[in-house]
Amino acid sequence: MTIGEGNSGVYQAPTAALVDEAITQGPLPAAQRWRRFVNYLVDYLAQIGVIMLLVFVLSIVGAQEMVDAILALPDLVIGLGSILLYYGLLEGLFGRSLGKWITGTQVVTTEGKPASFGAIIGRTLCRFIPFEVFSIFSRGRICWHDQIPGTKVVEREVLRRWLAGENIVDKSPDDALPQSDTTVASASGQP
Repeated sequence: MTIGEGNSGVYQAPTAALVDEAITQGPLPAAQRWRRFVNYLVDYLAQIGVIMLLVFVLSIVGAQEMVDAILALPDLVIGLGSILLYYGLLEGLFGRSLGKWITGTQVVTTEGKPASFGAIIGRTLCRFIPFEVFSIFSRGRICWHDQIPGTKVVEREVLRRWLAGENIVDKSPDDALPQSDTTVASASGQP
């Protein structure tokens, strides 16, 4: 009998798969659609209010030429400028717009870190993509202006718990439209 015969498995490495007992943390859930909708409404009204306040203040201080120049601009230019300034400044400095302050949400990276100023400007520019506003109905509740620059709008309390290592289970309905079930139709023989 040679060494190892009969005891061939004694000195071999175990073949059982190791089980990782650590709980892996799931992805950071996006804010609910109703919060995003309230964000949109509040921010839209706030942008109009800022423009009105600017024109009012300029007219009080006697800068009528400047008021006339602003009012002579096409509405599109005023709208684009107000969106860039409003979101660029508020989200760039604080990670939150007025609407996000009210709903308790904030803009972060997909890893839960504060978004860079470049990402904020990128997400603000992506708002100009036609029909972008409807992208909230995509899977995962992530708008195009979040998908493209790699940001996410999340609830601040959920973010705090997620960053502390808690595994957050997203109990919100994920999709606006139900997923089709083609396996049932094909199993029953129906097209």
